[in-house]
Amino acid sequence: MAAPFIIIDGFTRSKISNQPGLNESVVQFLADQDLIDWQARADGAGVGQGGLVGQATGVRDTWDKWDAQALSWAALDAQSKTWATLVVVLLDNDVGEFVVDAGELTWGDKVYRINVYGKNHAGEWTAYGS
Repeated sequence: MAAPFIIIDGFTRSKISNQPGLNESVVQFLADQDLIDWQARADGAGVGQGGLVGQATGVRDTWDKWDAQALSWAALDAQSKTWATLVVVLLDNDVGEFVVDAGELTWGDKVYRINVYGKNHAGEWTAYGS
């Protein structure tokens, strides 16, 4: 399986500042496959790098029994013989959304690159720059 491809679908402001009414931008994105996790980062060069400006909510990464109520898939862990339940936090072609607040951008006045990284069922994250 290939790593997820993410595309920024839109945003409300291309420039933000600390002034009221100008201090945030709502960003929308799409993924080409279901995501079990995602994060948005300012600058940095990969997952976990740069400033966190958005992330999935409700991500479960613990090993437990199958939950038929949740929108999820399960995989058997061969070593522990238990099921991993991974909740889908964004379905393929659904719109994800997060808010970038000027207070989160703490490295001074400059142009920040916002990157969105998605994690698929196979555990692969979107590569930097893709």
